[in-house]
Amino acid sequence: MDKQAWRNEMSALRRQFCPVHRAERSAALCQNLITALPSSTGQRVMAYLPIRGEVDLSAGLCFYEEQGVEIVLPKVMGAGRIEPFLCPPPWQQHVQAASYGIREPMGKARQVEPESIELVLVPGLAFDREFYRLGYGGGYYDRFLPRLKPGALKIGVAFSFQVVEFLPHDAHDASLDALLTEQGLVWRQ
Repeated sequence: MDKQAWRNEMSALRRQFCPVHRAERSAALCQNLITALPSSTGQRVMAYLPIRGEVDLSAGLCFYEEQGVEIVLPKVMGAGRIEPFLCPPPWQQHVQAASYGIREPMGKARQVEPESIELVLVPGLAFDREFYRLGYGGGYYDRFLPRLKPGALKIGVAFSFQVVEFLPHDAHDASLDALLTEQGLVWRQ
């Protein structure tokens, strides 16, 4: 299958996923996040706010914030371009619906340099066993991830049914460091 066929198939699967199961598996995934990736005060973690049935990381972000981790969220700045914004505590008070109905940083959130981020939790429609991701096709994360400092962790976040054996990928598609699902965290070898 080509990328668009995968997008169609995975979008349909996520739409069919029961909201109750989505919430339960999001909670389990957040627990795996907290257990597998300990937090440290002053650390910056970039995540996302869910759209179209994505994993909801809110519980994990709230836990991290309580531990002194700084929460960074992406803001769409134009076609194919996102920038990281630091949301002061409590992070939920600094987001609101913006373009495409996506909740984004607003108000007192301030833009930060990508090089200041230690960990990025990356959404996607599908991921494969080689740690490549398939997004919605806008190239937002394909352009953003190479701007991180060397050594910054890039972890794909998805429900286990979104992890497949192989996805088509192009030269500009970045491979991630790990995949996090409700079943656990798997590191690239």
